[in-house]
Amino acid sequence: ERVARELHRVALTGYAHADPSRLSGGQKQRVAIAGALAMEPEILVLDEPSSLLDVRGRASVLRIMERLHASGTTLVHVTHYMEEALLADRVVVLDHGRVAREGTPEEVFSTGRDTILDLGLEMPFAARLSQRLDMPLTCDEERLANAVAASFTSLPRAEKDLRASSSHVMPVAQVEHVSFAYGPRVNVLDDISFSVDEGSSTAIVGQTGSGKSTLLRLLCGLQAPDTGRVLVYGNDSSTRRGRKAVRAHVGYVMQHPERQLFAETVEKDVAFGPANLRLPKDEVARRVDAALELVGLAEKRLNSPFELSGGQRRLCALAGILAMEPRLLVLDEPTAGLDPHGRALLREVLARLSSGGVTLIQVTHSMEDAARADHVIVLDQSRILLAGTPAEVFAPAGNEELLSKIGLGIPRSLAFARALEARGILGLGDPLTTDELLAALVKGGDRGVSA
Repeated sequence: ERVARELHRVALTGYAHADPSRLSGGQKQRVAIAGALAMEPEILVLDEPSSLLDVRGRASVLRIMERLHASGTTLVHVTHYMEEALLADRVVVLDHGRVAREGTPEEVFSTGRDTILDLGLEMPFAARLSQRLDMPLTCDEERLANAVAASFTSLPRAEKDLRASSSHVMPVAQVEHVSFAYGPRVNVLDDISFSVDEGSSTAIVGQTGSGKSTLLRLLCGLQAPDTGRVLVYGNDSSTRRGRKAVRAHVGYVMQHPERQLFAETVEKDVAFGPANLRLPKDEVARRVDAALELVGLAEKRLNSPFELSGGQRRLCALAGILAMEPRLLVLDEPTAGLDPHGRALLREVLARLSSGGVTLIQVTHSMEDAARADHVIVLDQSRILLAGTPAEVFAPAGNEELLSKIGLGIPRSLAFARALEARGILGLGDPLTTDELLAALVKGGDRGVSA
């Protein structure tokens, strides 16, 4: 009875007899959570329970925690997500083994942005926005929306521009009517088609188990499609020779790249790939220096990779891949499990790579990260549900409902703008990032529309 109840609570009833090793990372995490809940503990300690989960899975875990809390279970929740910390009665901020801050969420985050950033964290969305708008600091999005609505009147309705770029560039990857299955009954991808332009960034989103990681493995030449074909720089991955040629061009960052680490020092680990290419020693050294500098680990080069923090190990593994100087970089949930400082640093690294001409494809559960990409692909139950620019995917009202139905949603800034529209503030357009939302609100202030 307990097993059936907990599998239902984590939305895995249909997988009761499935092989756990064949589940996605997020599904495995939900299985582990269900196993702990089935013991009906009086105290439940959760260490990053939502780090690999999609929006629906994360919301489901938080609802379970809320119900457990209401029933008297004591919860201790380790998290790198400040929005999750807001749900607690008490927040304890640790820094180098010491308690740096302690109190209610409002008390902890009211210490100010600089203090929070110095601790390697970030302010919650509402707190960031309220400070940048020079309004009283609050962590409550509904309270902030009401305050903003009271201070601004409608702007002229902005024209939506959902046009894709008309400039034509050569695709570096083409996926043509690809299907793939694990065994006769598990169809993971079904008639998938899209292309990736050179120098672009593509985000692939979808609920846990929708086939995202499998699609990346096909793009990297690690597996061949059952039907259709995958072309990367003209190489067809349906043959062994083609897959080998694909792997020469692609760098693949797995869900847990830190598990790739093995060498005595960071420097030796990063040098392993280039050295295997039989490059001259000075070229290997140049690549190692450049990669470590890019990810901010130059000063850790002589440390053991196992002495690094979790985020630093992730960056070390990424440096080893970057030292191979791939033309196409494929990343599977690169920010999962990283603290806010690590996420910010990784995004900065990826932005620099993109500006340098590297083509990026990443699977992400973060709609905010997807909104920064040039192109977004939404997978649902093994098929492509939506594809286009972030504006084309997230902005249309019908798409918001569709995305919510499959457990995803829209970027937080766009959701906040929609909340303001519901309060009568029109003309904000479709801000996909905090900067775009802030610009729209400040524009309202500059036009003298403050109440």
